[in-house]
Amino acid sequence: MTGSNSAGPIRSVVNALRVIEALAAHKAIGVSELARRLEMPKTSTQRSLETLAHAGWVTSAGGDQARWSLTNRALIIGLSTASAGNLTELAVREMNAVRDVVGETMHLLMLDGLEHVVVARVDGTNPIRTFLELGTRPMFHSTSSGRSLLSVMDEADVSEVLDTEAREEDFDRVEVFEEIRLTRERGYALNHAEWRTNIAAVGVPVITQQGSPLAAISISMPLTSFIEHDHEKVGRLLIDASARITEALIG
Repeated sequence: MTGSNSAGPIRSVVNALRVIEALAAHKAIGVSELARRLEMPKTSTQRSLETLAHAGWVTSAGGDQARWSLTNRALIIGLSTASAGNLTELAVREMNAVRDVVGETMHLLMLDGLEHVVVARVDGTNPIRTFLELGTRPMFHSTSSGRSLLSVMDEADVSEVLDTEAREEDFDRVEVFEEIRLTRERGYALNHAEWRTNIAAVGVPVITQQGSPLAAISISMPLTSFIEHDHEKVGRLLIDASARITEALIG
């Protein structure tokens, strides 16, 4: 017997999927408005949102009138299954090109909620190379990838990230905001070995067609090599690579 005892769809799962689809059509929306659009009870809509938030699929801006939006998790999964828009594939191609010029290790880090995670690496060709395990979730305030993302994130998200990282020993909010300002001014972020001893980096954000932060690409190297490199030249290589990734994603 195949399928004759099927109990039908699981209503809570169907509701959650409908919520995801509705949020994909709206940058941010309140629970009352979402429930109205879906013609669902507000309590059911709220439960679906809270479940999805726990799983990392949605997030909300706090306050009495919370507005909900999708995290990049849906986009990450979508890109990984869409050959025409595979972010990792596109990024690695560009990272290889930059690595071939500079000779240092490249990393791709994707936003996952209010964290960012290493999802791809292109190893350097120089005798002494840096290395980050895939799945590493570095700090924002002390890394070039994190600083580059902070420079294009919403103010509320920046504040939440920095409030979380403020407990770190090396944290200096004034210094962090100065690095964010410089990053916006230059277009690329620098890390003068603040996160890992004797390892420095240059990083830039990768944004979506709508200008939302999606990921960062960074090139890391021993501090001695970093001192010798032309940071502006390396930064320009990364900026151009990021622009090509965004353009390819749009296409």
